[in-house]
Amino acid sequence: MVFVTVSLWSQTVTDSLLFQLKQTTSDTLKINLYIELGNKLSYENPEKALIYYNQSIQIAKNYRNSDFIGKSYKAIGSFYYEKSDYEEALSNFKLAQIYFEKANNQRESGRAFMNIGNVYLSQNIDSKAYEYFLKALRIAEKSNYLKGISAAYNNIGLIYKERHNAIKAIDFYNKSLQIATQLNDKIGVSSTLTNIGNVYADEKKYNLAIDYYNKSLKIDTELNDKFGIVICYNNIGEVYAKQGLYSNAKQYYNNGIDLAQEIGNKSMLAMLYLNLSNLNLKELQLEEAYDNAMLSLKYAKLTNEIKAQSQVYELFSEIAVAQNNYKKALEFQKLFKKFNDSVSSIDRLMKIKELDVIFDADDKNKELQYLADSNKQNEIQITNQKILIYGFVFVIFIVILFSGILFKQNQDKVKMNSLLMLKGIQIEEKNKEIVNQHKDLEELNDTKDRFFSIIGHDLKNPMNSIIGFSDLLSENYNKYDDEKRSKFINIIRNSAHRSNELLENLLTWAQSQSNSIEYNPIRISLKKSIEEVFGLLNVQASKNGISLQSNFSVNCDVIADRNMLLTILRNLVSNAIKFSNHNSVVSIIVTPHDKFCEITVKDTGDGIPENEVEFLFDLHNKSKITKKSKSGSGLGLLLCKDFVEKQGGKIWVNSKINEGSEFTFTLPLAT
Repeated sequence: MVFVTVSLWSQTVTDSLLFQLKQTTSDTLKINLYIELGNKLSYENPEKALIYYNQSIQIAKNYRNSDFIGKSYKAIGSFYYEKSDYEEALSNFKLAQIYFEKANNQRESGRAFMNIGNVYLSQNIDSKAYEYFLKALRIAEKSNYLKGISAAYNNIGLIYKERHNAIKAIDFYNKSLQIATQLNDKIGVSSTLTNIGNVYADEKKYNLAIDYYNKSLKIDTELNDKFGIVICYNNIGEVYAKQGLYSNAKQYYNNGIDLAQEIGNKSMLAMLYLNLSNLNLKELQLEEAYDNAMLSLKYAKLTNEIKAQSQVYELFSEIAVAQNNYKKALEFQKLFKKFNDSVSSIDRLMKIKELDVIFDADDKNKELQYLADSNKQNEIQITNQKILIYGFVFVIFIVILFSGILFKQNQDKVKMNSLLMLKGIQIEEKNKEIVNQHKDLEELNDTKDRFFSIIGHDLKNPMNSIIGFSDLLSENYNKYDDEKRSKFINIIRNSAHRSNELLENLLTWAQSQSNSIEYNPIRISLKKSIEEVFGLLNVQASKNGISLQSNFSVNCDVIADRNMLLTILRNLVSNAIKFSNHNSVVSIIVTPHDKFCEITVKDTGDGIPENEVEFLFDLHNKSKITKKSKSGSGLGLLLCKDFVEKQGGKIWVNSKINEGSEFTFTLPLAT
């Protein structure tokens, strides 16, 4: 269970924040104010809260501050997490971690890992949760961030508790509680007290469990932590139910349901209605049991919690048995088994051993290293003592004898050497600077010459066609028949399109080289992007009798910049159309892998000679490509390479003569 502070919203506070927004010109203050506004409105007006969060992201991106971008994504992730929208929460927390790491903010990067682990834990994916909790712990230990260490210990304890290892769970909870108490971290203390109560409840030590829950409830009430209060209501209700105090249990369940509905937490609603339904069944209130089970299933489906759905179907089966409807009971039992089988018990048994080995090995390695260092130090001390005793007097005598003689000589030499060293360093730095400047100037000259060559050659030809044929039409329009006039107009139009395409690529390339193009990674559907590009190029393809096809094994979502992705796809598909034979097919094949997605644009043209493939993405070696295969400036492919690599991917070519070419690139897969 994870505890998040939720503040009461008031119109006065919101008006105050909006007034501050109007008064300030500071981008950093605006970002913080928009995030705070989103937090205040997250329950009462979630749509407005999202607007404020997105405004904070936009300002942070314009400000080009990775730390503030990460902070904004973290706020949105927390918003979705509290609403039990785990897919959106996970996506935003991962984006936050990427930006915090980019800003070298280790503390926030560790917190982001913790948030990601919390999402996985809420989905009962314990192995992934442990992986991210351990990452957070290592970062916190490295910087001696005690609050982060405490939180990591607490959440690792949750995993051991889920795997029914009470001793390990209590051990980690106590470590967490000790640090949280030392720091006066009330939220951390409350969370740990609740979790210790859960262990005692599982051990049937009900009085101890109630004691810990009440201590936690008292702190949550002081902090107005509504999520924490809901957790306590549910847990106290469970203990009373196990003791047979059904009236008390029902009261706490209903209080929890009212508060969970207020804050919109679907996951807790699924749990509370399930517990209330179980209570109804024990009291043989079968209609109420069925109605509450249906509500539990509704919220479990909304949060996509497999384990919760499995528990509801098992309860439905028990209700049907109590109603003597054995056919219905069997149907529900089959559904229970189907969902229950998807939760891997083998993984749980293996992972608990894995955790023990890792932590035990870690502790033992530290202990062995300490003993080895101590023994080594003792041996050195014993050996050196004898040498020091016999040599001490002699060394002192020698030092006194020569120190006076060498003092002045050493003083002069040190001064001279220092001056020479300083001069040498300055000369070396100047030489490096001159060499680097010379190299940069050569590259700039080379690029400038290439651009002039492109403009002089590739732009000149279509412009000559436009001017020449438009002159012919202007001077001899009435002499030509409709067919010839139409032919000339098509030539002028095609030449204009080629000129426009070249100018667009030149402009985009120039912006890319001057770093004036912003990189804004978001979650993008490849299927929608490919359909958009096919729509733009369908007329060009139809003119050449070429069909555009896409082949998806699954619909991949990637983390990419939308404009960069569309530029890559547009250039590769346009080239494929240009080089394909008439009445053929240009296809895009999308293949997902573990951490990236592979996109291949395939044509059926003449292919590219093997000795020319390596020069396709090289601005300075375009002259080595034969005239037959060189249909343009090649800037489109250079842009593709530049944009793919900026997004963490790779691009390459496979081509066979008379069979066609395959241009393949990769992008990070959205998880």
